[in-house]
Amino acid sequence: MPVDVSVAARPVQSGTNPSVLEAIRDEDCSLAIWQRGESHVARPLPFGKDGNLRLKARREAIDPALRAALPAGNEALIEDAAALAERFGAIMEFDAVALRLEIVETDACRIAAGEQPEDIHSLQPGDVGIFKGRLSSGKPAIHRSPPIGGSGERRLLLVVNPVTRDVPTGH
Repeated sequence: MPVDVSVAARPVQSGTNPSVLEAIRDEDCSLAIWQRGESHVARPLPFGKDGNLRLKARREAIDPALRAALPAGNEALIEDAAALAERFGAIMEFDAVALRLEIVETDACRIAAGEQPEDIHSLQPGDVGIFKGRLSSGKPAIHRSPPIGGSGERRLLLVVNPVTRDVPTGH
């Protein structure tokens, strides 16, 4: 099921090459989407609701930190999440990132936007998006997930944010 992203007044860059994500550094870009297809979608979801994970790590320590935190059998997820977090850190020029990996079973992203979007873009399963949020200058990209509450559907959500303070190596 796609995730809708509302963008007010700024261009969106999208494409099938991962280098498209670098467009987010452009002042005029609020959303960069790497359309990589469903081959990267975790099926079945790799761990239960209690397995949700939050960690902070230097870029070079993301993979080992994920391997230490997730149960065996999640190698493909670990490699993908680590590669995405490393790519984000490199694009944004941060030495460390905060990573959140969780199973979503509710209508988690249904907060109403403050202003009407000028454009709505859908991210398909497997797509990667880098958003400029409400704290960025200019117009933010706001995401809205289709409702799934009570449907039994589950989504795997990976969120990577920059860490602006020093993080010890390996943590």
